[in-house]
Amino acid sequence: MTIAFREACYSDAKVIAETVRLSFRDVAEKFAITRAAAPTHPSNCEPDWIQRDMDAGWVYLLAEEASAVIGCIAYKRTDSRTLEAQRLAVLPENRGGAIAKQLNNAIFVHARENGIAKIRISIVSQHTALKRWYLQMGFSECETKQFEQLPFRVTFLEYQIDEGCLPSAAGREEPFKCQRGSPNG
Repeated sequence: MTIAFREACYSDAKVIAETVRLSFRDVAEKFAITRAAAPTHPSNCEPDWIQRDMDAGWVYLLAEEASAVIGCIAYKRTDSRTLEAQRLAVLPENRGGAIAKQLNNAIFVHARENGIAKIRISIVSQHTALKRWYLQMGFSECETKQFEQLPFRVTFLEYQIDEGCLPSAAGREEPFKCQRGSPNG
């Protein structure tokens, strides 16, 4: 099957929340993250979170197979030279096919095309396999923090944009634009 990518619309909030929730369930189980201890962890994601994100300027890029959402990533420019990415999610049954890497690559291309110098992400500090995956992709660990409202430490990683190391945008015919609904419908 072919994987298609598109920018999400406001009407996609329910399927995005379900994708994020299901994708982060194993992380919550592995690190004993409960709704009571960490109500804002992505394993508890609800459609209104996605709608609030979109209202705040976050863009969700969806990965679809046979018109079904199987993964996503959200991104937002936080200053003139930095893009923050969050909620990289691939449904468990669709892992292992490089979908997460393709979603990240789409963010790298977007960053290059828009003059971004740095991409910043955050992960559960104890998730060493995920940290190793990001480090192999070229991210660097920059800081670790403990937030009062979270029962785990958070590690921030950054990717410095180097045009010579990014995938080419040449094969993409059109930007990922919303094909369904609108912010009001």
